[in-house]
Amino acid sequence: NAANGVLLDDSLTLSSSGNITASSPQIIASTAATTTINTTGDISIENSGAANAFLSLFGGSGSMLSLDANAVALNTNIHLSGGAISATARLGDITLGDNARLDVAGITQNFDREKVASAGGDIALSAVAGDVITSSGSVMDVSGSALSDTQGSRAGSIDISAVQGDALLQGVMRGDALADIEGGEIAVDAKSVGAVDALLTGINTGA
Repeated sequence: NAANGVLLDDSLTLSSSGNITASSPQIIASTAATTTINTTGDISIENSGAANAFLSLFGGSGSMLSLDANAVALNTNIHLSGGAISATARLGDITLGDNARLDVAGITQNFDREKVASAGGDIALSAVAGDVITSSGSVMDVSGSALSDTQGSRAGSIDISAVQGDALLQGVMRGDALADIEGGEIAVDAKSVGAVDALLTGINTGA
């Protein structure tokens, strides 16, 4: 458990044959960090309280987090600016709790002495045999970023798959971008789609 938060750095692959349970107020990553966690058990990550603002200063952009387990339950802040978050549940459900915030929105940053706007990233949730469930308090954000009122970057995508189960989407999904710039996209592939009370902000829906 990490009381102040977790910083994912460089490349890491973790494989396990049991359940993985963690508690942290936030998970962030350095630039282009790649983290893969695989287990034949379940993955559960809970929120342990207030995040440490100092740790967020070390966050970068373009990082990736991949989770693969029997079931995945996320209930904390995962902030990978302009990056990618993917979760696959082989047997059970993927659940986003009320405290879950998956944030891959783009950011403005300095590059070679110029400020640039990075594009929004991608979120993919796939339940092979179960359901994808997002609680009403959860947030998925793939928004682009803005340099000015007229200059900015495109938003990213949200991909939901539950081909043998239900997609129960009650949380907020954001894919904002400036006018005339490509907004976010959401694709849902499920045996059935029910209780779709999600608030879609700047999102283009598709199947």
